[in-house]
Amino acid sequence: MKVEEIAPGAGIDTIINNLKLRPYPLPDVSKFEKRLDVLGHDVFNTAKREDKTIYPDPVKDAAGNITSKGEGKTEKVNRIGFALQKLVIKRAVSFLFGNRVVLDYNAETDEEKALIECLEEMLEDNKEEFLNKQIARKIFSFTEAAEYWFPVQGEESHEEYGFSTKFKLRCKIFSPDKGDKLYPYFDEHENLVAFSREFKIKKPNLETIYFETYTDEELVRWKQSSLSITGGWIEDHREPIAIKKIPIVYGRQDEMETEDIESIINRLEKMFSNLGDTNDYHSAPKIFVNGRILSFGSKGSSNTVIQGEKDAKAEYLSWDHAPESFLVEANNLIKMAYTITQTPDISFDSVKGIGALSGIALKLMFLDAHLKVKDKEEIFIPYLQRRYKIMRAYATEMKNGFKTVAKMKIKPVIEPYMIADELMQAQVLQTANGGKPFMSQLESVKAYGGNQEDYDKIKEEKKEDSLVNTFETTY
Repeated sequence: MKVEEIAPGAGIDTIINNLKLRPYPLPDVSKFEKRLDVLGHDVFNTAKREDKTIYPDPVKDAAGNITSKGEGKTEKVNRIGFALQKLVIKRAVSFLFGNRVVLDYNAETDEEKALIECLEEMLEDNKEEFLNKQIARKIFSFTEAAEYWFPVQGEESHEEYGFSTKFKLRCKIFSPDKGDKLYPYFDEHENLVAFSREFKIKKPNLETIYFETYTDEELVRWKQSSLSITGGWIEDHREPIAIKKIPIVYGRQDEMETEDIESIINRLEKMFSNLGDTNDYHSAPKIFVNGRILSFGSKGSSNTVIQGEKDAKAEYLSWDHAPESFLVEANNLIKMAYTITQTPDISFDSVKGIGALSGIALKLMFLDAHLKVKDKEEIFIPYLQRRYKIMRAYATEMKNGFKTVAKMKIKPVIEPYMIADELMQAQVLQTANGGKPFMSQLESVKAYGGNQEDYDKIKEEKKEDSLVNTFETTY
């Protein structure tokens, strides 16, 4: 469709206003950035957690009246932050895309196989393994992200895609934290019919706002300059879309990944900061005196004698039970944060006493994280499917022969990350093979970084051992 079909007969301002009608509000980027930056947490906000003002002992006259309160001194309180948001997001990204996404397809003809090889080379060229992690991190952190696929023409032809072409396919990420405002536009059937992006380019004494829209037919870009007298939009660029598809992949989720544990994180930071203040105050020993003490002894003396009147008593103050209740609450809050976000606690202290686990035990240990990956497939399987459709359309434009297999079905398979129990895998394969070896000795040598030369040395050493055993004297 043409951009003007959004609002037939209307001006540019009206068209852009219609394109900005999102079915959900724009993400609050500043709020998310504060959560991801430890220094942006409430515990570091001096308005919400104020420093203390300490006053000296007041000066009194002979009658006991206060003559001077003294001047107050500001004492900074402890501010301890937890980067739990970053940790939860890192773990979620690693379990989701720790393994490479596998393409599931049924390629029978030579043309279908050539198309798959072309797509795999395009994905490798754009570093798909890292691209997936970047997109997931953006969506988990800022609730939405998009990627724009476009061809770039070089001066010379290449055959990296399996055929001769001057074009290479490239990808660019659009994300709220990079200053991009994303506006997907859906029709009454919830089909994406247009996608727009608003962004700014700043130069000395000049700020230009751009608004670009992608449809299945064209890309149109408008601009609005800070030096403009009218302040209205003017068309800056227009070009056709060759693949007749919107070259945008868009993904989102309703909330930031750590939305449900923000109150837990705030409570933990407040608790540990208050505990730090308490420790600073009580770390030096304090003596409670009952009665009159005549002398505490000289400073620095190793044999100090405290002298007091009859029935005078001096004893150290101790804090016996309060830390126990603190630890119980802190441990429960940390455990609840991991549970709510389905994040396994794989810190050194948590796993150091586990010992060797079987493959099944490992799967049970990470079951919650894997269930979370299955939930995220609701977002990322359609996301990846759209990516492959766009790439396939570009490949078809580059090589006409692919048009015969342009509707070939390609499905992404996401395998959650798991520590490999290689011994158990080998035992399962050997059992399935009737107890016999399931791979040759040469293949096993190569599997662990060896080569033909290493294998020949093993055979030679084995031959020498057999000769020694043959000529050994037996008694």
